[in-house]
Amino acid sequence: MNQKKGRKMKDLREAQKGTFFSKINEIFESGQWKGEPTEKIGEEEKVIGELTDYEKAILSRRNQLIEELKKIKEEPFSIVKIQEIISKIETIEGEISIVDKIFWKSLHQRLSTDFDTIGIRAGWKIVGKNTIENSDDDVHELGEIFSLISKIRENVQHNCEKCPVYDRCILPIKKKKE
Repeated sequence: MNQKKGRKMKDLREAQKGTFFSKINEIFESGQWKGEPTEKIGEEEKVIGELTDYEKAILSRRNQLIEELKKIKEEPFSIVKIQEIISKIETIEGEISIVDKIFWKSLHQRLSTDFDTIGIRAGWKIVGKNTIENSDDDVHELGEIFSLISKIRENVQHNCEKCPVYDRCILPIKKKKE
């Protein structure tokens, strides 16, 4: 029986190779968590559990992706590379969205709670609270990144006809070739 379980896990890892799940699995297998929350448990919060190692891996992957976005934001860019940068940003944002949904859905399915909101605090503790309040600094950082994308898209002066990536271009200012 154990051989079958081992084979199935190996098959699962193989099936997930090259997907965002493979990155989460790599973190899980290494046990190297990234971005443990430092915020202490608030007076109105109640500890309702602790993250599993796989949930830590999911959250760690989210934190890696946020760092990737920060690096892209800080890099100087040129108009020639703008389409590539926008594409990278949109890909990473999409993965963050998916990872966030998987993470929170996993927690809500595992825990049954009457709290309005749950959060993660120092020591990977899961807390519940009955007032809606978001203390996650990453939300504000993502807002800054989304703002940057909007500014880039609004301020791009670009000659579409001479663009080497015309066929893949998704800029809102894209003009049809004559």
